Amino acid sequence: MILSDPDLADYWPNFIGQIDKRYWIAVLPCVDVYNEAYRCYKAKVYLATCILCRDSVEAILYRAKIIVNFGEGVIDRVSYGPDKDDYPSFTKLFNWAKCEHLLDGLESKVECIKKDGDFGAHLLQKIDQAFAEILPKPPETEKDFGYGSGPAIQIWISPETARQRILDTAEVILQVIHKKWS
Repeated sequence: MILSDPDLADYWPNFIGQIDKRYWIAVLPCVDVYNEAYRCYKAKVYLATCILCRDSVEAILYRAKIIVNFGEGVIDRVSYGPDKDDYPSFTKLFNWAKCEHLLDGLESKVECIKKDGDFGAHLLQKIDQAFAEILPKPPETEKDFGYGSGPAIQIWISPETARQRILDTAEVILQVIHKKWS
């Protein structure tokens, strides 16, 4: 286990201390996003925590895919064109990382990170779809929302879930760094 403090008070120095400084240029983008996820967790903004954990995992997988090697301080990259279709989706990155054995033993954790991040990222879309199913027309004012008898919509992430995503994301990032570049 990477983090032992129940409230994650000593978390950040512990996490950063586990990253070999030789790889900072490769991992800085995902670590920056992950730092924001951690800060959201500490601020009790759990939905944003899960969205940013998902983004952190996507970022480390993308970096692992495009950065081929380190040589004399030079990074060789696989190039993707300006067309957004050239950028691999989370699913494509996940499948690639599994084939490369970068996620051995962590596949289910990555799937949970993605699921909770997707939930947060697409929450309003789900609410709109649910209202479209239970209301005859889109609401125009707050009074029009009513309480209805439609399906229950999950609208939050628990502190325990957010904490677990923070822990799992750290484990994924560190394992990918170790397996890809160490």
